[in-house]
Amino acid sequence: MGDIRHALRRLAATPILSLGAIVILALGIGCAVVMVDVLDRLLLRAPAGVTDPDRVARVYHRLGDSYMDRSGYALFESLTAVRGDLEAASTYFTESLSLGRGTSARRLEVVAHSGEYFAAVGVQPELGSFADVTGRSREDAAVISHALWQQEFGSSPDVLGKPLRLGVDTYTIVAVAPRGFRGIDWKPADVWLPLVRRARATYGADWKNSAFFLQTIVRLRPDVNRLRTDERVTAAYRAAADQPWKNAVLTLGDLRPARAPGARVGTSVEVLVAAMSIVVLLITCGNVANLLLVRGLRRDREFIVKTALGAGRTRLIREVLVEAALLSVGAGVCALFVVTAGGTLMRQVFLSPITALSSPIDTRVILVTVAFCIGATFLLGLAPALRLTTRRAVTPGHTALVRPSRVLDVFSGLQVALSLLMIIAAALFALSLWNARHQDFGMQTDHVAVMTTNLHEIGRPMENHAIHRQMQERLAKLPEVESLAMAESMPMQSRTSFFVTIPGRPQPTGPVTSDSLPGFNSVDPSFFSVMGMRLIDGRVFTEQENRKGGRSVAVITESTARAFWPGERAVGKCFQMKPDVCTEVVGVLRDARLMPSIRSTQEWASAIYLPIEQQSGVSFRALLVRTKGDPASTLERLRKEAQAAVPDAPYVDVHAFDDVFVAMLRPWRLGSIVFTVFGVLSLLVASAGLIAVGAYGVTRRTHEIGIRSALGAAPRQLVALVLSRSLLVVAAGLAAGIGLAWASSRMLNAQLFDVKATDVRVFIGAVCALLIVGTIAAWIPARRAARIDPVAALRAE
Repeated sequence: MGDIRHALRRLAATPILSLGAIVILALGIGCAVVMVDVLDRLLLRAPAGVTDPDRVARVYHRLGDSYMDRSGYALFESLTAVRGDLEAASTYFTESLSLGRGTSARRLEVVAHSGEYFAAVGVQPELGSFADVTGRSREDAAVISHALWQQEFGSSPDVLGKPLRLGVDTYTIVAVAPRGFRGIDWKPADVWLPLVRRARATYGADWKNSAFFLQTIVRLRPDVNRLRTDERVTAAYRAAADQPWKNAVLTLGDLRPARAPGARVGTSVEVLVAAMSIVVLLITCGNVANLLLVRGLRRDREFIVKTALGAGRTRLIREVLVEAALLSVGAGVCALFVVTAGGTLMRQVFLSPITALSSPIDTRVILVTVAFCIGATFLLGLAPALRLTTRRAVTPGHTALVRPSRVLDVFSGLQVALSLLMIIAAALFALSLWNARHQDFGMQTDHVAVMTTNLHEIGRPMENHAIHRQMQERLAKLPEVESLAMAESMPMQSRTSFFVTIPGRPQPTGPVTSDSLPGFNSVDPSFFSVMGMRLIDGRVFTEQENRKGGRSVAVITESTARAFWPGERAVGKCFQMKPDVCTEVVGVLRDARLMPSIRSTQEWASAIYLPIEQQSGVSFRALLVRTKGDPASTLERLRKEAQAAVPDAPYVDVHAFDDVFVAMLRPWRLGSIVFTVFGVLSLLVASAGLIAVGAYGVTRRTHEIGIRSALGAAPRQLVALVLSRSLLVVAAGLAAGIGLAWASSRMLNAQLFDVKATDVRVFIGAVCALLIVGTIAAWIPARRAARIDPVAALRAE
């Protein structure tokens, strides 16, 4: 306790220095904890609420080197042959349903599951019982999330037995899921419903033979060998009749993405960012160590006296480490505030919606913070302690002030090197984000909003087309709206293919796949201008042609034109989708990126656009709205107006078209934002360290500067004397930073888009920026040297 009280008095004696050290260290610890927490939640943690997650597995198909977690119902049925290894098994799919209609409607995320879902994840109800869900006696049983219970029912215990109307179906609430459990998938679940009823409503009476839309999870019995179970599950799957992939290998994969089959984490941006956050912590620790060493070098007489009175080196080292520990504790407490604010923001921006729901502070976060504080204590306290307690420093007649600047210079140079590495990484990721977002997609989507509602939910699919027309008429009157168009398929989101024939040309031989066929989309004539697509020949179809019974015309892409009529002009020619009906090509569009991919691809490039009024109104419909400003600022207004146009319609979903890119751009956005923050922080910390070390150097050489000044040295010569050493440290740090950046270029290259990690422009820009900042930081104490009074300096000891 005596050491702690003594350390507190020493810290209180220099409050500004102590507070600055705590703030700098808190920022470093906070950033490191936030990024490690993000990495943990993204890659390592099992979904919240799952009991004993190591026994819960998701069933994957392995075909070659690829893994797929979706299958048909036949796979789930084949698991009955291996029930001896399984404690529970369940298959499920997710969908969105509307709760209520009109302006009060809201969208709920639904999990339609077979009976043992909750047993498989090991969840017990907060209220009610899962008995009706587990058994097959009730198809109307609904389990709601704890959050929905609070929001819609005010946490009333009378919620059990109440009806829940979703679309045209009414369910009865039988249980409330425990607090924090929101399912095991990307989006947080609101309601859990029986599989059979929802599958029949969504996929039809023959849903068991539908395409792969189900995910299957199992809970293994204790002490079961996973490899043996994989073999048994695969054998049971292959032995079952009507399995589509007889050669597939079934694998029981972990729920955690980092441990899922085929997961590649070793060079991911998240791991890189987490590693760099540790680098930021090292920079801040080095800076604070500099401050402690600078202040400690002024205590040489105190250490000499204590040594003379019998204090050993261990006692002196302990004093310095206790002081560093107190700084770390204070910084750790402040870091929790950084984690609360920064962690919440980072999870909302970069993690899945379900992951972002959890509290920013929990036991794991606190333990990581404590670990970083302990590490910081030794990182920032050990070097000053060893330096200040050398035999020379505690010997009467000597001083620790003899050539102390080498240690300080090493710390300062290391901070400059690591700061340069951060700035280069930030610039590379920012360029990658810019290149990925501003490449030519063949469309202009930055001011486009997408609006949809699902009339199938309320049993009125025949009104789909008419209701979207009603919404379109109302939205067209808004001043924020520039133009609108209706479409059947969303570019980059869905695709429908049909087989066509070309009159006078032989039909293709060999197998035909949907990917080899052109995609079809029914659209308004205004679709092409709303999406900013470029016409290279002919024209688009007219409003006159866009009516029922109108002439059969189409606009095609240049890829389609080359495939149908190589070397010939396509406009004026025709193709057949139906016998005796020849559809005339009136225009050719430049190819657009219709495949949901940031990387350049020719998949889905072949497309045919038809007048939408000539098509059936039962199929999917969407409104594309080009706004005069940023669509994000008008989304809620658009939704309310569309909902008001059809008061009894289910929930109208509105989002920016560019949201399709959010997940694709996430690695570069993560890297650019985080490395920029880290780079600026490390740059400020390194600058503060250079100023502190430079100021100490001036203080240490006050007597020498006074003599030089008395002998006639000009102020600029004194400035050059101090500045030269600081700039030498900066130059050495820059050289080391360039070497580190060059050495890490191979790892960075795998994460970048259309830019090399060794881009000379980035290196030159980062070096120049850091050189300017370093020069300013070195010039501040150098200017002070030029203003030293020679008389006062000569009197200094």
